[in-house]
Amino acid sequence: MRHLRWLVPLILIPVTYVGCAELVRWITHHYEASGDEPGGWAIVLVVVLFLATYALPIAAFIVFLVQATRVYRRGRRARGRFTKGEQALIDLHRTDASAWNHAAYLRRALLAHEVPARIDRPWEIVPYPDEEFFLDVPAQYSRFHGQNVSYDQTSTFAFGHPAFVVGALAMTAVANGASRSSARRQAAEQWREHQGARVLVSNRRLICVAGGRPLTFDFSTMVAVYPEVDQRTLVCQFDSAEPLMLHGMHVPPIAVITTMMALGPDAVARHPSLTVLDLEIDPERHALA
Repeated sequence: MRHLRWLVPLILIPVTYVGCAELVRWITHHYEASGDEPGGWAIVLVVVLFLATYALPIAAFIVFLVQATRVYRRGRRARGRFTKGEQALIDLHRTDASAWNHAAYLRRALLAHEVPARIDRPWEIVPYPDEEFFLDVPAQYSRFHGQNVSYDQTSTFAFGHPAFVVGALAMTAVANGASRSSARRQAAEQWREHQGARVLVSNRRLICVAGGRPLTFDFSTMVAVYPEVDQRTLVCQFDSAEPLMLHGMHVPPIAVITTMMALGPDAVARHPSLTVLDLEIDPERHALA
């Protein structure tokens, strides 16, 4: 049945061309043989059929190309043959599904009072006493803060006709106002420092290696945690540091451990943003969705 999607438009290409051309020829021959003068409706019909002689085959040909391409791609995918772009997208979806399922496993293990699987300690990081590491993954790193912005104030000296002087001063005031507004927007608190980072998660802290520097965020210093795992985002607020945001497909397992260490097991069990982990993702179906 799937081949009918391209076979029917292919058949319609000659059928519509020949059919419309024959109708035009028949109408023209009829009036020539009868000697009657064609009416307005007949002229309109001939013009429409003449245009359809070319328009309908072209439309059918376009539909044929689109459907044939879709059927070809589906058949190629069914045989496990993908383009580089498709394979990259599949790998990306599989990685996302794997990270999601890892987060679901961590949540179940923590709710069962089990210690998650440990990883080898990173030798370049000086550990705390009795510190154990569970994750070493990439993520997008951002911080929320303002900044000092300077801008140039323009002064204008104008002389001549009063209208010209007033206009020059008004333009200067508008330019200075625009500079102030731009500087105010740039200085306002917002998410900054967007960059990729290596994130290490232990039983004591998050370590973000960003810009070549390892930055430590102890769970004990967190005053608020927002584990939006369905958005692959984790936001943490601190008592004496700018808020931290991690984003990316590897964030769900980070969010589970952070929630456990900062908010406790009750939050792991009942936090509405973590209960979505009850539903695991099938990597194959997710990759081909």
